[in-house]
Amino acid sequence: MKRFSILSAILVLCITSIYAQRIESSYHVQRYRGKDAEEIAKQYLDNRTYPQPIEGIWQSSDGYVYFIEKDSENGIKQTDQFRMIVLESSFDGWERGDVKAFIRFGSVDNIYTMKYWTKNSYGYDPTSQQTVLIYENDALMSFQRIDSQDKIRLFRQYPTIDPSDIDLNDNSNEESKQWSGSGVAIATNYVATNYHVVEDAKTLAITNVNSDKSSHYNVEVVATDKFNDLAIVKVNDSSFKGFSTIQYGFDADVRDIGTDVFVLGYPLINTMGDDLKLTNGIISSKTGYKGDVSLYQISAPIQPGNSGGPLFDSEGNLIGIVNAKHRGAENVGYAIKLSYLQNLIASSNLPIELKSTNCISNLSLAEKVKKISSTVVCIRANMQEDDIEKHMPQVTQIKKYKPQDIAKAEKLYYSTWDKTHKEFYMSALKDIKKSIELYPAECGIYTYGWLCAETGDTIEAINSFKHLVKQKNTSWYLYHLIGKIYDSEKHPAEALKYYKQILEKDPNRYECYVSMGLCNSSLRNNEECINNYKDFLKYESYFDNINYPTAYNNIAWAYCLMGDIETARPYIDKALSKRTVFDFIWDTDGEIAYKSGDYVRCIRSMNNAIAISKINGEEQAKRTNAYRYRGLAHLQLGDTARAYYDFLHTTNDSLIQATLQVIGKYDTTGVNTSTVITRPKYKYRANKHLTIESIEITNECTIVKMSIVDPQMTWYAIKESSCLYDNVTKKKCPLIGTDNCKISDLNASPTIIPDNKIGEKQTFTLYFQRVPDYMNIVNFIEPGDSDWFISGIKLKRK
Repeated sequence: MKRFSILSAILVLCITSIYAQRIESSYHVQRYRGKDAEEIAKQYLDNRTYPQPIEGIWQSSDGYVYFIEKDSENGIKQTDQFRMIVLESSFDGWERGDVKAFIRFGSVDNIYTMKYWTKNSYGYDPTSQQTVLIYENDALMSFQRIDSQDKIRLFRQYPTIDPSDIDLNDNSNEESKQWSGSGVAIATNYVATNYHVVEDAKTLAITNVNSDKSSHYNVEVVATDKFNDLAIVKVNDSSFKGFSTIQYGFDADVRDIGTDVFVLGYPLINTMGDDLKLTNGIISSKTGYKGDVSLYQISAPIQPGNSGGPLFDSEGNLIGIVNAKHRGAENVGYAIKLSYLQNLIASSNLPIELKSTNCISNLSLAEKVKKISSTVVCIRANMQEDDIEKHMPQVTQIKKYKPQDIAKAEKLYYSTWDKTHKEFYMSALKDIKKSIELYPAECGIYTYGWLCAETGDTIEAINSFKHLVKQKNTSWYLYHLIGKIYDSEKHPAEALKYYKQILEKDPNRYECYVSMGLCNSSLRNNEECINNYKDFLKYESYFDNINYPTAYNNIAWAYCLMGDIETARPYIDKALSKRTVFDFIWDTDGEIAYKSGDYVRCIRSMNNAIAISKINGEEQAKRTNAYRYRGLAHLQLGDTARAYYDFLHTTNDSLIQATLQVIGKYDTTGVNTSTVITRPKYKYRANKHLTIESIEITNECTIVKMSIVDPQMTWYAIKESSCLYDNVTKKKCPLIGTDNCKISDLNASPTIIPDNKIGEKQTFTLYFQRVPDYMNIVNFIEPGDSDWFISGIKLKRK
């Protein structure tokens, strides 16, 4: 019995000790133990992209400084829980880094449940207090202790806030009344709308101009007809470049009952969003409310916000301006006939001519809307500066967003990236849209823009990135992305503007010089292109960058276009010394060789360009230039049959077509044949596991199929400087491509052998420059200390 009591006591002590250790390890945070705890806390807060209102450093009225962060309890990650960590304490028993409370969302906004811990002289009180934390405003929170009934107030220390953003009395100032309507372009910088849309407005602006949601322009009223509810506004913003070409016609003839019509506009933007909306119907009557002859009655559904929008017939002619909805009937609306707008223009002596020319009459409705949408605008009265982009609200004070919504937005953000990694892009796009609607964090808006770019919606991608720029996001990469999208959409001049802005802020952003060089090359600004790449090459001794051979190539190409072949030659040689697996470098070399009269080199280089293009699976159209110059080189050397074969691949070239007619038709059946070496012979193998299975010499390249069996090998790769080498002539045939074997100079990782395939034969294909006919014995070499080396390979041609 005594023995049992002793064992029981030991067991109780052990359990108590373990429990104490668990409590100790669970209820303090080690990284906040040190003297730099406050700086670490500030760093955490500065990096939060989805900050909750309660997160921050707070001074309590009972002598503590707390840091509240979103984190975990007992090592389990929580998405809706926060912990209150002691940074300073006026009482014994509490140390820096101790957790004083765990906080969770309540069922009501700005009220949280809090599990609050107290300590006595014996350590932790085994019973915690369950109380309520009230978030009163950005500067103040409070809770009441259960044991003492003391009300504890918490005052924010960090992040600092603007006092003007705090309303301790919770009395908000009434904002100026705002409203919106629609309008339609009737000239380069004139818009027609309703009088009641612009009446008594202190300020007016138009948005969604030329389908660009990211911009707004100020307008002024230049003509009104209050009686007929018409107005014309003029864009007087210096940054406005004018509307796109108006492709619809203007027709004032009165339409018959039953005529198909459609309406475009921006109804109820606060709830329906600010995308352009389409409704359609028919003309129900030639007169309006109580027989008003100035109006059409239409069945196309309209809502508040449609006012001032255009009414089109099925041909795409503007025939009226929408102005009212009958509140006592379903799908009954009214539109002012176009002749009344003509009268207003004439009486105002405005330089506007409503032309009847219609360029869209033969298009489908969907295509008509695409052509028209760029000239249908949203008109905003008394618009606030922070309300410019309703589709993507500005990030202002966190008090404007519900804490639960911020938490949901964060969950959706991480869900987006989980789906993106699995390449579920459309589903990821839906998640990030919902996330932004709940809380427009910068990282969410950036992700939305990136996904739009990935899924082909480049306009929305640019709008998103431009929004971040307006939010004072100074990231150079953001500007670079906008430039890249403009460049990909064939707008190099627009792209250049953003690249220049990057370099104005940071001249050492060497990546921009490459991008600018590409844009200037597209614009045929050859001298500027050369200067851009030379600026980039100044960094060659400092950074290892894959774009250096591209820079040398593009300088050579620019000089070639300028006719300076002599200056171009050393640059293309430098490019080839750095990279042999890029088809465009060989293409440039081939054209320079042809223009300098070296036809043999031209053929050899264009062989490589064509072969690499085929290896990479590119379309034949991208090989047109290579076929063209190879054909011309063959023609110069008297090989008319091969020239004819090449010219057949360049049918879009008028000069070549004329040449084809001159040289006539030739038998090309033997041109594209290949010579196969079925049993390659070799004298010495440095690697006993490496075997050449076959060698095929095609019209463009030499294909070497290899295999390796090594029980110890888990990965393999080849160096780009590998080659086929002739001992007699000392000539090299460089590597130009691979299949199932990564190139170590280019790829971040080698070819990995799956665990279940280790020790089995691995087969891969290497592509080299075409072996000349005079070579009979070659060596396969991977330079350096590699044992990938086979000498004395006999090429037995058939």
